[in-house]
Amino acid sequence: MSIVLAQQWHDKALIVTDTLASTLEGDSYRPRGFSTKIHTLAHMNMVFAFRGVSRLAALWEHELTEVSKCQDIEDAHEVAASRLKQRVESAARRHNLAPEKSGASFYCFGFPHGSAQLVSYAYENANEYAGERFEVSSPSDPEYEEVRFLAAPSLQTSIAPDVLLERADYIDYATRVKDEHDRGLVDEVIPIGGDLFATFVENWKIRTVLWHRFPDYDTTWEQIRRA
Repeated sequence: MSIVLAQQWHDKALIVTDTLASTLEGDSYRPRGFSTKIHTLAHMNMVFAFRGVSRLAALWEHELTEVSKCQDIEDAHEVAASRLKQRVESAARRHNLAPEKSGASFYCFGFPHGSAQLVSYAYENANEYAGERFEVSSPSDPEYEEVRFLAAPSLQTSIAPDVLLERADYIDYATRVKDEHDRGLVDEVIPIGGDLFATFVENWKIRTVLWHRFPDYDTTWEQIRRA
């Protein structure tokens, strides 16, 4: 699993993801490596972030780009509506993934072909991958912009802000979530770590920037290398 933080405006989005990949062994996770948790599909003018088994994300990208040959995020949604749940379940069986390891969540952000209005879709294991569509209205007041904030997982032991404004706010939020899980303060512990990468999505302009490296990066890397 991992952390995904995102803010969506009417014409852009910012998605922040970590890089720690882990393997479930018994009741605990073991660091397996560092990997990218966001996939850029530049020719489709979209990205998707994911939480779950990295193999499933790679298979889903292959489905969108090589099998179904989607043009944009709306094409991707049509494919997801009919095939995503089936693809995840069949991949889990094919790769002998245990039920507790076969779930995933996908968060897509992009622009429908010919539009400058950003839309997003959330496909989560918890709701059987039924896509939920989001878009933010263009502001009527230039000084006030409506923003949608997504956090998965969310803070559980302290009050979360409604919106994150600065880079430091994202780092603080992710650090607080990581601390909750590292200390076992939540019901379902999820390993979070490595780096935080910020991906900025605008119409035909996508860039990813390293924002933060967690303090336990080196010790986690040593655990990965010894495995």
